[in-house]
Amino acid sequence: MQEAEVLLNEMQSKGIDIDRVIFNTTIDGYCKQGSVDEALRVQRIMEGKGHEPDANTYNIIATGLRKLDLHEEAKRVILWKQRALIEMETKEIKPNTATYTTLIDGYFKHGNFIDAKSPSILTRNLLAEKNSVQLKAL
Repeated sequence: MQEAEVLLNEMQSKGIDIDRVIFNTTIDGYCKQGSVDEALRVQRIMEGKGHEPDANTYNIIATGLRKLDLHEEAKRVILWKQRALIEMETKEIKPNTATYTTLIDGYFKHGNFIDAKSPSILTRNLLAEKNSVQLKAL
């Protein structure tokens, strides 16, 4: 990922605008490495450059957080996901089924069964794309 950052810096120094797709790809790379803190740092840079995160950005980071298998990270992960959902709604970014599936899966993975089965989360999820398969899984 260091090489990717060097390339991004080189592109910017040559006046090439880094768009959300490139930022999301970089964020995804960090998340796949398990470097979620670096992914969040790139998200802040992206926002500083005037590129607002979209549902894909949030889904990438939520998936990266969900894959962390560290018990002490559980509360941090859940709080981040809750804040991200609120932030998405504030910025009028429509969460999709992937957003809610990742959120619900994260709740289950970290033992937060009450929030995973929360009527508000389930209702929002089903309304996002009317996905009955996920309801059956619960």
